Amino acid sequence: MTNEERAIRTLTMERDRQRRRWGDEHDATHSHDEWLWLLRTYTAKARGHGATDDYAYRSGLAKIGALVLAAIEADLAAEARTQAEDKVDE
Repeated sequence: MTNEERAIRTLTMERDRQRRRWGDEHDATHSHDEWLWLLRTYTAKARGHGATDDYAYRSGLAKIGALVLAAIEADLAAEARTQAEDKVDE
C-alpha cells in the first residue's frame, strides 16, 4: 500500500468514526463559519501536538481532513436540497 493509499484510508476511517458519532443530520446544522471554527480549533490542537507526539499530530491531521470531508459533504447535501426545493417550486 502506498503512503497516499494509507493516508486516504486513515481519512476515510476517521470520517466513518465521526459519522457514527455525530451523524449526517448533525453535520447539516453547521454554518460555514462553524465549520471553519471547528477546523481552526482542530488545527490548533494538532499544532500543539506536532512538537511532542507524532501519533497525536497525525491523528489530529486525520481529524482535520475528515472534518474537511464532512464540511464538503454537508455543503453538497445542502445544495442538493436547495435544487430539489427549487424544482418543487417550479
